[in-house]
Amino acid sequence: MPGAGPRPASRCTPSTCFRSVTQAIDLAAGDHEPARWHFRLDGADYLVESDGRQWSLTAGVPPARADVTVTATTQALTALIFAGSDTGIDITGETGPVQRFRQLIRTMATVVQPG
Repeated sequence: MPGAGPRPASRCTPSTCFRSVTQAIDLAAGDHEPARWHFRLDGADYLVESDGRQWSLTAGVPPARADVTVTATTQALTALIFAGSDTGIDITGETGPVQRFRQLIRTMATVVQPG
């Protein structure tokens, strides 16, 4: 059989994962404060940003300093969201924004039940 076979369905690509997280925050968290989160996942950079009304995702290094920077693999980020595991994740920023990030990122687990 050629190839390594299909990837697990539970694997979250960065863009899919971020879209799901921001939708969950909009639906369940009721948080409408601006935020700038820089993710370095699997060697690529992403900026997830809210202006207080809507979230956006852009690829690349943010043009200005982010509130929180997360360095991890996509798999480790998924484990943080659904299991609260910090293994393999480096989260930097000031205490208040990091605590808010952790609270909001966990919102996805309350909205989406892993199958």
